[in-house]
Amino acid sequence: MSVWMAMLAALRRRLADRQSQVRQTRAAPRPMRPLPPLAPLSAVASPPIAMSQPTPEPQDAMPARVSDRDNRTTSLALPILGLDRDTGRAAALEADLGRLHGVMRAYVSPFTSLAYIDYDAEQVTEERLLAEVMNAGWTVDMQAKRFAWRRY
Repeated sequence: MSVWMAMLAALRRRLADRQSQVRQTRAAPRPMRPLPPLAPLSAVASPPIAMSQPTPEPQDAMPARVSDRDNRTTSLALPILGLDRDTGRAAALEADLGRLHGVMRAYVSPFTSLAYIDYDAEQVTEERLLAEVMNAGWTVDMQAKRFAWRRY
């Protein structure tokens, strides 16, 4: 037993020596320099106030869709109720909309709860798009303002 006790005491002394060496080698924190004094407010020159142009008033009613006559493409954004950031269900709705004849592009964002659709108005109607969303089990928020979107 005495041999083990002697070894344990030696290990404790070594550990204590290393801890004291580490404490001695650590640098003391440098003191921070004081900040220069602030100038009084009367000495600070204020920039001239620029007159801004009046902002145009927002339109009361935005069109629900935008048509591109050259491409015959109509863009529409529909607010969808209940997506709740579920990317799998949003992808399924996107696929359902993309299968419709006349839909060029469909993107459903689960984070904004909007379905962005580019379609040919001569091949598919807005009512058909609404019916497809409702057949997939979703509700379109009719009271929210539908708006046009355009990806450039």
